[in-house]
Amino acid sequence: HHLVLATGTWSDPGATITGITPQGNDYLVDFAGSTSTVGDLIGQSTYAMHVVYDPVTNVSNGSVQERFSATLPTRGSGTFTLAEHVSVKGDGSLLVTGYVVSGTGVFHGANGLDVFTGTTDPSGTGPSAGSYVMVFDLAG
Repeated sequence: HHLVLATGTWSDPGATITGITPQGNDYLVDFAGSTSTVGDLIGQSTYAMHVVYDPVTNVSNGSVQERFSATLPTRGSGTFTLAEHVSVKGDGSLLVTGYVVSGTGVFHGANGLDVFTGTTDPSGTGPSAGSYVMVFDLAG
C-alpha cells in the first residue's frame, strides 16, 4: 500500500438543475455538473448532486456521487468514484467531504478521503472554485 497526499485547486463552470421538488418550506434540488482539478491530481469529474435548499437562508445540504478520470503524475492514471456530502452556507462558502467507493487503473482497490472547500453562487448554478485535499491509500 502507498499513501498519497494530493492538494491543488478545482473549478466548476456551473451545474445544471435537473429537478426541483417542493419539500415543505424547502426544495429538494437535483443537479448535474463537472469539476476540473489541477495540482497533484489532474482530472475531470462528472457528478450528480441532490440537496435540500432553504430559499430563505440560501443554505443547502445534501449528497453527491462524483466520478473522476484523473492522473497522479507520480503514480499513474485511472478513474475513481466518490460518495460525498455537500454543505453550502448562505454566503456561498462550501464544503464537500467524502470517500472513495471504487476505482480503476492506479485507483483500483484504493481507499481515500477528499475535502473540497471554496465558494459558489448559493443557487448552485453559477461557477464555483476552491482548493482540495485528498488522501489515497493505493493498493499497488
